[in-house]
Amino acid sequence: MAQSGRDSDGNNLIHNQSIIVPANLITIADSFEKKEHSWFVASHIPTDLSIQIQGITFHVHKYPLVSRCGYLSQVELQPSNSNLGCDLKLENLPVLSSWRETITVLRSCETLSPWAENLQIVRRCCDSIARKASREKLTGEMTNEESWWFKDSATLRIDHFVRIITALRAKGLKPEIIGSCIMYYAGKWRHEGNVGHNKEQKMIIESLVSILPPQKEAVSCKFLLAMLKMALVYSASPALVSELEKRVGMVLENADANDLLVPSCTRDQGKTLNSPDECTMHNIDVVQRILEYFLMHEHEQQEQQKSGKMVSKLLDNYLAEVAKDPNLSITNISSSSRSIASKSTNLP
Repeated sequence: MAQSGRDSDGNNLIHNQSIIVPANLITIADSFEKKEHSWFVASHIPTDLSIQIQGITFHVHKYPLVSRCGYLSQVELQPSNSNLGCDLKLENLPVLSSWRETITVLRSCETLSPWAENLQIVRRCCDSIARKASREKLTGEMTNEESWWFKDSATLRIDHFVRIITALRAKGLKPEIIGSCIMYYAGKWRHEGNVGHNKEQKMIIESLVSILPPQKEAVSCKFLLAMLKMALVYSASPALVSELEKRVGMVLENADANDLLVPSCTRDQGKTLNSPDECTMHNIDVVQRILEYFLMHEHEQQEQQKSGKMVSKLLDNYLAEVAKDPNLSITNISSSSRSIASKSTNLP
């Protein structure tokens, strides 16, 4: 145990001293038992250390903690006295009692990998955040972009954010709220200029898409198209691009012609579009696939709604926009128009 002393000038010193502990005394408790305002290690071995944190006392075994904790090994533990009622009192220690404290601890874990993972601190923080969020009366106000809940979550690293969203989905939080939180996180990431290497940006895009709720009302069509464009820019996997195209097709009637203007000088389904003939301003092939997915979805749902007329008008506006492309030949315009028109005839 650490011992204190003084040097010739009267300054306090701490001297390290090795601790020899019988192996049978270094055990890990399976659980704690609560008695009034105190917690006791569930063990047949009597406890010999009391630690007080924010008015709660934990009765534990001294040697397992001292052998594993650098801080405790530097502290001279005094016998309990009537004033404190404990051997050690820890002040200003975050105990995940509030949302802010939990977020702060989780952020600090970003520089402590893999220790924070091995000690399950990250898992406990994510579960705590999800539990606190699910307990709130998450009404329409929580989907507002000014929500403190969204703001704090958007400051987290992507892998931690994914784990929180996964935990929230498991707790049955409404898809619209989860979708709004994801859109806020993505918006903040895009607003910051997509800082990082291409590989990192690709990972963020794929992570965000992987946690999107399956319900089509969870996120907007505009958001899906924005993610699709980013996926093409950063060469996301063809499977992910197809997934986004399908999701856009499910809500195509909510799209805007300008949102459908996908830059073509990117990678499309693994093919680099960079030749003079191919590098037109807009990627028409993507829109054609989206339209096909829309028709498939309408057929599967057997929906005879006004969505067909809305999509027909949308495509007319889209063709009017792409026709302005100086790199798009008359032949290509005619071919694209006929292709889209032929599909449009199947609209309900």
